[in-house]
Amino acid sequence: MELTVAGQTWSFLYSLLLGMGLGLFYDVFRILRIALPHRTIAVAIEDIFYWTSAAFLTFFFFFYTDGGRIRIYLLTGEAIGFILYYFTLGAVIIGAAKRIIAALRWIFHWIYRLLIHPVLFVMGWILGFLGAAWEAARNFVKNSLKISNKHLKKYHQILYNEAENRLRSKLLKKGRGKNEKGKGPQEP
Repeated sequence: MELTVAGQTWSFLYSLLLGMGLGLFYDVFRILRIALPHRTIAVAIEDIFYWTSAAFLTFFFFFYTDGGRIRIYLLTGEAIGFILYYFTLGAVIIGAAKRIIAALRWIFHWIYRLLIHPVLFVMGWILGFLGAAWEAARNFVKNSLKISNKHLKKYHQILYNEAENRLRSKLLKKGRGKNEKGKGPQEP
């Protein structure tokens, strides 16, 4: 099957459109890189995805237009379409995207400062207060347990205390023991 000059012209124009479409597709990745900082590995993965997609689209384009035969004028048209898009409409789109992303960052910064930061500050203050209250309660319980264990006597001291209490009560009855305040003999 032979291609006419008109058919080749239309194929060349379609290849220009394909190149422009691939440029637009690449701008999606460029805008993502502007909006969200990427690590080198992420950029490499995006580039591999882009070039693999571009290769498949080019293959299908060649298959559709000329039965899979590679024509240099079609590759040239694709490259020219990409370059034309990149330096004309692509530059405008990327410039607008940079301004839009900067405006969105500014808006989100002010939303954060006016709405989110005060809420986070209050939550931090409340959590700090609750943490201090929790620590105070924990220390109170810990100290209470220590104090409550102090009045408990060891088993071997129980008989001694009982004998001491009997002696003390006898002395108090005779008036020779100490009074309740621990000073001198008790007065009648």
